[in-house]
Amino acid sequence: MTWSRPSTNNVHQADPLPAGEEILTAAEVADLLRIHPSTVYKLLRQGELPAFKVGSNWRFLRTSIDEWLTSQSMKASEGQLYAEETVQTAKAISMRAVAEEGLTPDRAGVVQGRMRRDRR
Repeated sequence: MTWSRPSTNNVHQADPLPAGEEILTAAEVADLLRIHPSTVYKLLRQGELPAFKVGSNWRFLRTSIDEWLTSQSMKASEGQLYAEETVQTAKAISMRAVAEEGLTPDRAGVVQGRMRRDRR
């Protein structure tokens, strides 16, 4: 009996990966992100990480992970800016309230300190 190549007429072939595209495993993504592998799976359950399954195993495109990291960095930067603006606004409101009460900033600190002690 001779061996022959199976027919490819009915086989769907996916487009090959772009040149240089790297596919990572969950363990490799954990190493790349410097997190525990269980955290990778948690992020997958939450739908946070871009990934696909090959059989029962998760796989990740390196470019997708890089893009995800960039978007996470941007979210963190936006959050930090928002937090800083909130602190500045709170300080401005606090100083306005101090001025309306006729207190000096030093006296306001003493008053705030007393209020905190009184709450105990």
